Amino acid sequence: MTLELIIALFIFLTPLVNSPGPGNSFYMALGASKGFAGTLPSLIGYHVATFIVTLIIGFGVGMAFLSNPIISKALQIFGSVYVAWIGVLFLREALSNDSSGVEESESRSAGFFGGAFLLLTNPKAYYVIAAMCTQFIVPGAEKNSNVLVLTSIFTLYNFVAFGVWSFLGSQLTKIFLDKNSRKWFYLVSSACMFGVAAWILFR
Repeated sequence: MTLELIIALFIFLTPLVNSPGPGNSFYMALGASKGFAGTLPSLIGYHVATFIVTLIIGFGVGMAFLSNPIISKALQIFGSVYVAWIGVLFLREALSNDSSGVEESESRSAGFFGGAFLLLTNPKAYYVIAAMCTQFIVPGAEKNSNVLVLTSIFTLYNFVAFGVWSFLGSQLTKIFLDKNSRKWFYLVSSACMFGVAAWILFR
């Protein structure tokens, strides 16, 4: 990729990746619940899946699969159910006097494979990646290297952006130190997750 294309790519990605949305909201709430370090397995899983999916779409594979309305709707449903389940875990943590079991379930759901599953069941991610590839992959002899550079930049940029949102979320826990404040915080986080689930399902 030329320097001009790379600069244009950063301009393209900045509002798309950094503006509040389902992914950012998810990782901000997760950071608030588990701390920044606790979100890293999920972040890594999400972005390993991002790298693989971007490569596949960049090389022109998979869009026929994704254009199937049944598959697209199934992805929406699975993604929505998964995020709603995270919301249930937040709600249980808010209402439970002993949150150790809840935290264990939340840790499993928000781990490496949970992060990968979140990306794989988010139809919006596929179409954003497809639009990006259409705009920034130049056909020709250097297509393979272009795809690799584009995929690497996009994955790293997205990882940093989501990491910042997770860190910001983790700082909120310093404000909500007492038990009652944390209860209300988890209730709000749960509501956010249910909102994200509805957004994925009904957008």
